Amino acid sequence: MNKVFDVKAPRVVKPMPNGTYSGIITDIKYRDTPYLYADIVIQVDNLPDTSIEASFPAKEITPSNGFGKFIWNWKQFKVGEQLDPATILVGKLVSFMVMNAPGKNDPSQMYPQVVKGSLFPKQGTLPTH
Repeated sequence: MNKVFDVKAPRVVKPMPNGTYSGIITDIKYRDTPYLYADIVIQVDNLPDTSIEASFPAKEITPSNGFGKFIWNWKQFKVGEQLDPATILVGKLVSFMVMNAPGKNDPSQMYPQVVKGSLFPKQGTLPTH
């Protein structure tokens, strides 16, 4: 059986200067290559139509792993509890740092990436627990 493909335009990556940004979480997408990851989609403030993703390993949520610590900022949970990260995180304001890095497939192209460990709740937006 033959496979038919729709031809698409190449993905255009909007440049973002290195620096500190803020935005709002609009979605969480999951992928399982090479492991299960949660990609936090952030609409960047003051850059119309620009979003960026920050990724966390998401095999599990614990109070001590990165994904769990990030969620803990808004929802303190107990071991054994069931959580829906999208319900907790979508709509939350965050700040983060961006650093441009060469592409894996095309090192001549620079791609903005959220610096690991730089994604935090935006100052002044945390609820009181």
